[in-house]
Amino acid sequence: MKIIIATVGKAKKSAEAEMVARYLKQTRWDITLKEIPDAPASLPSGERKLWEAKKIEALLDADTRLIALDGMGEQLTSHWLAGRAR
Repeated sequence: MKIIIATVGKAKKSAEAEMVARYLKQTRWDITLKEIPDAPASLPSGERKLWEAKKIEALLDADTRLIALDGMGEQLTSHWLAGRAR
């Protein structure tokens, strides 16, 4: 299984990036971190989201499962995520 973690904007110096870096050192899975640049500030909000979504979709193969995570979203368990990987 190959995992791509895509982030929008700079993640190199954030607390989340430090946690991801620690996790990547501990795992045996093929995990890649990809940073998607922020959409141009001149675009309206809805168009910015579409622009960023297209950049993320460009990383995906036809048989890829996409799981979007959001800090304000529902809390998921590792067990649930493992079940989605099948």
